[in-house]
Amino acid sequence: MKPTNKITAIITILLLFPFVTLSQREISREELTQKTNCITAWMESQVGVIEKTNRNDAQEIDEYFTRIGLGRLKKAHFTARAYCGAFLANAWLNCLPRIPFVSSPAQLASVDAWRNATKYHTTKANAQPGDVVVFKAYRHVEGIVERHPNPNFPYFTVVGGNTSAEKGNRIKNQGVHRKTRLWRDISHVVSLEKTLKYI
Repeated sequence: MKPTNKITAIITILLLFPFVTLSQREISREELTQKTNCITAWMESQVGVIEKTNRNDAQEIDEYFTRIGLGRLKKAHFTARAYCGAFLANAWLNCLPRIPFVSSPAQLASVDAWRNATKYHTTKANAQPGDVVVFKAYRHVEGIVERHPNPNFPYFTVVGGNTSAEKGNRIKNQGVHRKTRLWRDISHVVSLEKTLKYI
């Protein structure tokens, strides 16, 4: 086959199959455990980041945005600085080389990026620490740090940004907090394990 014919054949294949994706890879239990521990440890390390005036304002919040390419939001109105997604983007990208369901880390600031990553979703019963939960009633995401081994247990523990402190806590301002949540309030779960298979 002549070189020009080879090029034509390659172009034809690319045109006919534009949505070819990489196949899954096998991941070891050790790798999953290491990534899970890395992500949950980073999230726990941020607990105590508190907004100064309850208007999404803290140096650490500026850094969450800057690290994913949204440094321009430092000077944005506080209503444009919802950071729950940016917080989790930092958690995952602190431990993973990339996130396969977005083309840019900045997209992870949007709750929709997590909600629409259906290929990477898992069931609530199979959710594990390191996974990301999407809430039903409002646009918000948080990261699982603990769950009961019984899948029917109604509660689990998260760390989330842009949220209030647990009830009974003396901290009044929003920030990064560790909280107990109910599975019934969750619409989707983004699986760390499934994500790793495509990296």
